[in-house]
Parts: sequence; structure tokens; C-alpha cells
Amino acid sequence: MLTTALIMWLLSVLFPTFNKDLTSSLIGAVIVGLIGLAIGLSGAISFLRAKTTLDPKRPGDASLLVTSGIYRFTRNPMYLGLLLMLAAWGMFLGNILSLLFIIVFFFYIHRYQIQPEERVLEEKFGTEFVLYKTKVRPWI
Repeated sequence: MLTTALIMWLLSVLFPTFNKDLTSSLIGAVIVGLIGLAIGLSGAISFLRAKTTLDPKRPGDASLLVTSGIYRFTRNPMYLGLLLMLAAWGMFLGNILSLLFIIVFFFYIHRYQIQPEERVLEEKFGTEFVLYKTKVRPWI
């Protein structure tokens, strides 16, 4: 996420012709950012309450499949929160090229983080996870 945010900023600096005056979007950026923060934190809090790992590099350490709280609506609230915070950052920067990098982040995180995590969770929790996947979307 931080790498993407840095690239977005660099694009806004290197390609100022793509900057648009989005002063009126500042309020929208703050709102979207706060929503993203709230969604991401609610996912993390759900994991902490369940006493399961928050480490995205070690999904096999999960001690419990969390399906309550925010996880009733999205399988990946922490990644969704990051995506929304990047969208807010892009709105703040007001650079069209920067905003396009949100799409890059989406596809990257889905392919290289979410899909491998879900394979591990399916191995670990079996039918319970497969059933959960049929009920809850990966994003929204």
C-alpha cells in the first residue's frame, strides 16, 4: 500500500499536466479515507477479538475462521480499507494517473495476496471456508 501511495505521489509530481483541480474533492477524500480506515480497523479488531493472526504473510497461522462482524459483508475488510484509503489519497492528489494506480493495487493485492491466502484457508478450514466463500464476496 505504501509503495502504491508513493508511486501515486510521484506520478502527480512528474506528470502535473494530469493534475486536476479537485479542491471540492478534499471533503470527499477525507470521508472516503475515514470510511476505509474504519473498515480496515474493524477487520483487524475482529481478528484480535478472535485471537487469530493479523500477519498476512502467515495465513496458515490462523486459529479461527472469522465470519462475524464486518466479515459478514466482505472477506477482505483490511484490504478493502487500504484500497479506500488509496482512493482517498488519489482524490487528494487530484492526478488522473495516480487514480489509475488504485486499479493496479486492486489487481495486484487480489492476485498475489488474497488468492494465495484463500488457498491456505481452504486447506486449513475446508468446507467451512468454501461455504463462507459462497456467502460473502471477496471485496464488497
